[in-house]
Amino acid sequence: MRPEDAGSDAGSAGPGLRTSSVGPALLVAGIGLVAFAVRVGLSYRAVLGQEFVSFIENDAWYHMRLVDGLIQRFPWRIWNDAYVLHPGGELVNVGPMFDWIVAALALIVGAGSPSPRTVDLVGAFVPPVFGALTVIPVYLIGRDIFSRRAGLFAAVSVAVMPGDILIRSALGFTDHHCAEVLFTTLALLCLVRAMAPERSAANRTRYALAAGMSLGTYLLTWGGGALFVAMVTAWGGLELIVARLRASDGRLIPLVVAPAFIVAAIMIAPWFNTRPSFEYSLLALGGGCAGLLALYALGTLTLRFSRGLTLYLSVIAVTILVVGIVALMAGPLSIEGLRGELQRMSPWRSAGYVTEATPLLRSQDWRPFPLWNQFTGSLVLALFALPAVTGRSVRDGRVRLLLVWGAVSLIATVGQVRFAYYLAVSVALLAGYACDVMLSWRFLDHPYAKANAVLLLTAAIAAPGAPRLYQQAGANSSLSPDWFDALQWIRSNTPEPYSDPDAYFTGAGAENEGYGVMTWWDYGYWVTRIARRPPNTNPRQTQVMDVADFYLSTEPERARELLDEFEAKYVIADASLAISATRRGEVGGFFPYIATVGGRDPGSYCQLYRVPPREDDRPVLYCFPEYFQTMAIRLYAFGGRAVTPTRVWAIDVDASAPGLRPLVRRERSFRSYEEALQFTEADPSGRWRVASKDTKATPIPLEALTGLTRVYQSFGREGRDGPAQVQIFEYRRVPQAVALR
Repeated sequence: MRPEDAGSDAGSAGPGLRTSSVGPALLVAGIGLVAFAVRVGLSYRAVLGQEFVSFIENDAWYHMRLVDGLIQRFPWRIWNDAYVLHPGGELVNVGPMFDWIVAALALIVGAGSPSPRTVDLVGAFVPPVFGALTVIPVYLIGRDIFSRRAGLFAAVSVAVMPGDILIRSALGFTDHHCAEVLFTTLALLCLVRAMAPERSAANRTRYALAAGMSLGTYLLTWGGGALFVAMVTAWGGLELIVARLRASDGRLIPLVVAPAFIVAAIMIAPWFNTRPSFEYSLLALGGGCAGLLALYALGTLTLRFSRGLTLYLSVIAVTILVVGIVALMAGPLSIEGLRGELQRMSPWRSAGYVTEATPLLRSQDWRPFPLWNQFTGSLVLALFALPAVTGRSVRDGRVRLLLVWGAVSLIATVGQVRFAYYLAVSVALLAGYACDVMLSWRFLDHPYAKANAVLLLTAAIAAPGAPRLYQQAGANSSLSPDWFDALQWIRSNTPEPYSDPDAYFTGAGAENEGYGVMTWWDYGYWVTRIARRPPNTNPRQTQVMDVADFYLSTEPERARELLDEFEAKYVIADASLAISATRRGEVGGFFPYIATVGGRDPGSYCQLYRVPPREDDRPVLYCFPEYFQTMAIRLYAFGGRAVTPTRVWAIDVDASAPGLRPLVRRERSFRSYEEALQFTEADPSGRWRVASKDTKATPIPLEALTGLTRVYQSFGREGRDGPAQVQIFEYRRVPQAVALR
């Protein structure tokens, strides 16, 4: 049997399966339960292993903050939030649909008045439910395009893939990505069914409208949803061009795509003025619909001319050129702006500090084999099936739709590895088809041989990802009890930032009121949701360079100026601000990233050196006086107190010694910083410098900080005698006369 003929019967069910719909339905339900169990088990300990629900990843906390507002004012959503940034607040950057769904479910479960614990539990369980539901449209797409057996294997594949599609639908990962996958897959399913050759006109219209509803729901979920609109438009254009090359009119495309785009546009039109992404989505829907209708009309018109095909292709080329020039000259993006947008998706740019936006070439998913960590065994099967599926696309527009979506998703994934959760659907469907092809080989005609092959293929899909899932299942919560207690303390023991008692639920803080909490950007949404106070930066990294400037300040006057400028009343310092040496001989902690964001060289604060002889050959971390003078370390390590060192070290650094790291040849100790400094400055070689290999022991005297008083420190400590893991300082403006003393 040829690969392209495998599973051509939509009722093909494989060994032991009946052609009725009951058996496959039960199998799909079972696969969905497996998908749900895997997603819950993956992060159960991290999310529900403490007295509070600890959501995964920063954005989940902000979604739950928006859900808090919806619970009180459903269905009115916050669009401008004073609690996400101070001063001035910030526009909400996420669509409302995901938050509406979570809030509505919480209200139903809580009988109209859910407790905070109920809201958190519902929010935590929504992602695995969405992940499990995604199994259904994946199965149906595979069944409709290829065969029932292919659909079942595709469902298994998408259920257990260990990459982003699983992680972003795990328990507690309450972000909109799981909804993106579900709604786009539903839209694909509806388009596939609308394009079925045997479909009646009434059913075709019904599925086209359903595709529009799925697409509209998706566009209300993610601001970048114009990507999917562009994909459908590209596929529709390809179909019309193929139809014209075959001298047919291609009327099926406008009959399917135009109603879908119109329904989606109607759904998002009421929210047109709430955020710019809806404007882009409406523009994409209107432009895509108009472009496809114009392309259809052009194809129909040129059929009447003897050299109509040449005219058709020429008009398309000229139109693309003219539209591109006009867009650059009169559109919202200048050439520089367009260059900036393309740079964001460039596969060669640096990794940056947002892991999910890392280009594939810079990510861990590039090794040991590109995207192996995302899809494991399904990737190999998908590559095996790709030539045969490409051959089928010549005669089936639904297969071309699948390939276009896979190609667009792949391009997006190369630019930002997080988009692998879109690509996963295409990979799963191709893997399902590969399994169907293999089970159609004649030497597997015996029932027992086929049954064993089914087990082997299932194992090939599921087993390679098991070690990664096991490793992820052992992860601890990112929000420690120390941080949770500290944030609860802020909420209970600091004044409300705004006079309106409902400000947290409405997001509307008065402009002449309020204060900020100075913290690093990773913790901004924690401060917003748990402490219910506005941070001075957040995971969108707004004002992050100024916050980095504060934490890196070695001059207290400059630090106070920044606190005054950003109206900060409290400052948080925690253990992650300090630098550390990991067991693998690398640098840990946030400090190197803070230094880079602030435009400083991390090596000017601390460096790893070789110090022979050492049995384990691990490098030793030495930090210099500039490190201990920063606000981050003065607050965290010393609580803002005055410190006088009793023993100071100087090291003889040989940067020219062979090896990957500089070499420390000698050390000398002194009774004071002044003695050590005098010695290093008198050395003619210039190789000696003052340093400390204890990141909590300063070699340079530090004066007490004025205006900052520690008002809270957590019970947990770094080591037996180390500083408290989380500390909170209250800032009071220092009179100029006192500051100048």
